[in-house]
Amino acid sequence: SSAKQVVLKNTGTTVLSLKSLSISGNFAFASGTTCSSTTSLNPNVTCVMNVVFKPTSKGSKSGSINVSDNAKNSPQSVSLSGTGN
Repeated sequence: SSAKQVVLKNTGTTVLSLKSLSISGNFAFASGTTCSSTTSLNPNVTCVMNVVFKPTSKGSKSGSINVSDNAKNSPQSVSLSGTGN
């Protein structure tokens, strides 16, 4: 499938330092992804995770993006879903 963008924005008032970034299920990070485990985001700055769906069989699939950082509510998770044809 074509890549879909997931945008991470620092809505806080201090620097957001990413510590780890992972993706699960039948999904993968694609080229053009600007977030990484070494990314630091100043307030109101964003980075992008380009995500592709790579099903290995037919049917409904789920996965997630997990981000660990220095924010109080770390880790954060984004649910992903797709249907293999």
